[in-house]
Amino acid sequence: MHERLRVLCVAEPGQANEWLARWESWSEHEVWAHPSYVQLFCSPGETPICACWDTPGFRIMFPLILRPVPFEIEGSRVPMDLTGPYGYGGPFCWGDGPDSSGEFWTDLLEWCRAHEVVTLFSRLSVFPGQLASAVPGVCEVGPNIVRDLRVPDETLWMDYEHKVRKNVSRARREGVTVETDPGGIHLERFLEIYRATLDRRHADEFFYFGEAWFRTWLEALAGQFIFFHAWAGGSIVSTELVVVSQNHLYSFLGGTDPKASEFRPNDLLKHEIIRWGRQAGKTHFVLGGGVLRATEAGADGVLRYKRAFAPHGLVPFQVMRWIIDEAIYEAVVAGRARAEMAAGRCWVPRENFFPAYRG
Repeated sequence: MHERLRVLCVAEPGQANEWLARWESWSEHEVWAHPSYVQLFCSPGETPICACWDTPGFRIMFPLILRPVPFEIEGSRVPMDLTGPYGYGGPFCWGDGPDSSGEFWTDLLEWCRAHEVVTLFSRLSVFPGQLASAVPGVCEVGPNIVRDLRVPDETLWMDYEHKVRKNVSRARREGVTVETDPGGIHLERFLEIYRATLDRRHADEFFYFGEAWFRTWLEALAGQFIFFHAWAGGSIVSTELVVVSQNHLYSFLGGTDPKASEFRPNDLLKHEIIRWGRQAGKTHFVLGGGVLRATEAGADGVLRYKRAFAPHGLVPFQVMRWIIDEAIYEAVVAGRARAEMAAGRCWVPRENFFPAYRG
């Protein structure tokens, strides 16, 4: 295997520090590649790794989680698969030297086969210039909304849909104010609102992160986030954890107290996040995604709400779905079917879910 590929594992002495040093040398400082962030999404038995690549003037850093496949294959050892942590990840690259991405993929494929990795899945950055070229298995899974912050205040304000300007003005008339909380002083109230919002929306269990999970942000990821809180009547009524990188802001987790929704606190909250980002010299605010159907009227409410802040900010959200070994992949899918049948359940792979054996 080419020695320019180095796969760092935080469990190995010194490699966590090497990974962190590499991240710190990258001017973009996206949290999705920080070793402490990747560890946040590891379950017991899973290992955070980073595939690193160096050629003169060109570097790649690909944060991943190595996991045992939970279904047996007859006559074979238990294979592994790779997934990126939740967020906007992928194979980040930088440098002014020749692009050697093709060699990177060749060597990573060799590494995967040597370690019996059957698939690799990763959500990708919405900023293509951050990513290595020739990413295998790329497909578009939906839209994302990105607010360009590099415009004058008045231009930005008038670019909002009319309802946003109306709601921001109403929130101000109602006395709603917004404050920043970079140290998580109001974490308990954030969690109260956040969890109640998840309950109302019948959210996936995945998003019910515990307090210790958020404490890791405070202790290991300082500077990579800011809490924004909207206050009304002496209490926080809308709140958001915003991820901060060198150039970008990302709407990450949050919620609103429904008893205060008539004051439109979340519209003002989003507006103040945007204003803060401009003043801090950030170039873009990523509001997140949703479902875009055949007609604009058919788009889901969440997407329409986000797009109201950036009507021209629709960008594709892409993921990487790479099957390393087709034969083993099909064998694992069959192993899942056998396991479900043995348990008395009828299982059919979920449409468009990857890898299918985990759906």
